[in-house]
Amino acid sequence: MMNEDAPTTACPIEQAVLLFKSVYGHRPIVLAFSGGMDSTVLLHALVKQGLTPKMVHVHHGLQAIADDWVLHAQQQAAHFGVECHIERIQLADRSRRGMEDLARSARYTALWQQVPNQGVLLTAHHERDQAETVLLRLLRGAGVKGLAAIHTEQSFDHQRCLYRPLLPVSYEAMLGYAQRHQLSWVEDPTNQQAVALRNQIRHGLLPTMRELQPAFEQKLAQTALHCQEADALLMEMASEDWQKIHLSEHCWSLTLWQSLSWPRARQALAYRLTMLGESVTVAQWQQVKQQFYQRVSSQTHPELCLSQHKLVLADDKGYCLPLSWLVTPAEQTLSLTLHTQQLVWAPWLSLALNVKQGSLTVRIKPRQGGEKVSVDGKMRSLKSWLQKAHIPHWQMAHWPVIYDEQGQLFGWPGMPLHWWRKGMECEVIFPGC
Repeated sequence: MMNEDAPTTACPIEQAVLLFKSVYGHRPIVLAFSGGMDSTVLLHALVKQGLTPKMVHVHHGLQAIADDWVLHAQQQAAHFGVECHIERIQLADRSRRGMEDLARSARYTALWQQVPNQGVLLTAHHERDQAETVLLRLLRGAGVKGLAAIHTEQSFDHQRCLYRPLLPVSYEAMLGYAQRHQLSWVEDPTNQQAVALRNQIRHGLLPTMRELQPAFEQKLAQTALHCQEADALLMEMASEDWQKIHLSEHCWSLTLWQSLSWPRARQALAYRLTMLGESVTVAQWQQVKQQFYQRVSSQTHPELCLSQHKLVLADDKGYCLPLSWLVTPAEQTLSLTLHTQQLVWAPWLSLALNVKQGSLTVRIKPRQGGEKVSVDGKMRSLKSWLQKAHIPHWQMAHWPVIYDEQGQLFGWPGMPLHWWRKGMECEVIFPGC
């Protein structure tokens, strides 16, 4: 939280930087410096207040004049007496929109590599950037989270944060500051091209809106703040709901989840998926609602594959499984002696193998189908045991089965001890979820 007692000044840019300095001035500061007017204004204002940020300029190699921008950044660093790091990155050939997303992601990756523990990464986003982002999200059908747009502050790992001190400052104030202090900056020619949707908004829609409502950029920035508050409240409620319905890190109660209204059920699951770094499309949420939330038969086992996880229903539980959990484990051969040996078979299952006498060499394989053991003259099947033990279907296909060197079946983990062939037994230690 910012210090309300921080020094003030008539200039909104200096006021914003003073406010930042009062809280984060003692931390390592890294400035994302493009060389444009925005980042040049922020650099000047920081140095004017006695701060010495490390400038980082990312060279994408996308334009012929990119080398000139590097030279400009180095000259500005020398002029202001600050360190300058040039990061050169190469991007795969993509479509225009794909390239923009790829460049943005690569740029932030490069920037974060220069931010030490407890460091602050500064970008020079301002009020017009916020207004453009709100409109961009609105045209793409975004909800509350999307319309929250750009946040002033975001926390990351290692006590680092991303901070945008000039976000409440108008473009006109930025330009006036740059001209008043006779600052030198470069212009990106692609900003004038009406190719990307953001540029179409900037050059086509904004002038019209400015005629209708001169203060529309400020109004849209206020809308973003309202949505940020609303989103924070939704996440607070979703966190509480998730705590009530979750059974483990990767599992939740279907009964409790379905007892919530769909908007709350969706928010609770979205909260967890966000924590896992997942993003769900509108079409995917519709599938979750129809196949998961509204499921009426426990005999169906719907699945939905996301980028890094798969949503699965089994009996009265929902699972959000890392895709690595669904890879069939490789066969293993172990030499065992008279003691219990622990083995991690899969991320969701560990085993305790116990040799009763002498030593044994065993082979552990994933279930193939048809496995049976003879108990008191009766055949007991693995399939039947799995069903009676209520093992989720996604685990059944990968359940381990233990054989001797000659390929004779010993048994499978979790079955009753008296079913095992003499000299060997194996228990489930930790069924993962």
